[in-house]
Amino acid sequence: MKQLDKIANQINKLAELDIFTNTRKVEYVEARSLFSVIAYKYIGVNLIGIARYLKSKGKDSDHSTVLHSFKNFEMYAKYTPILYVWLEDIVKEVDDIKFQQKQKIVSHKVKQLTEKNLENLIQLLEPIYEQNKLDLEQEVLEEQKESKILANNR
Repeated sequence: MKQLDKIANQINKLAELDIFTNTRKVEYVEARSLFSVIAYKYIGVNLIGIARYLKSKGKDSDHSTVLHSFKNFEMYAKYTPILYVWLEDIVKEVDDIKFQQKQKIVSHKVKQLTEKNLENLIQLLEPIYEQNKLDLEQEVLEEQKESKILANNR
């Protein structure tokens, strides 16, 4: 809950509103959608947990409301691009992001790139990819050597 409080406070500060206010004004809906995406996708809170949290803070909500909010985030962000900026800023500060969640962050960022930016990114990633391949090949060779040594010692 502490982490959700922190995220809610950050969104409230960035959006200059209170996401727990019971209103359907678009800026509140978008901010709550951002909250739902971060809580569900990046923190791992389930829909019922998010709804309970919102309800505990005074916002009428249930799991279907949270699901609707989550599903519509991309559309909201398409018309209000600052939501992507806020998403990145907030997620950057989340302490316990898992590997898969980091991949999702990168995926969000890649969607925002122009073709030229994407070409530059590919050039930057190529040496990292090649090094990773070499490292994996080296690991496989070392494992094979260890297997042979163990087989010979039997």
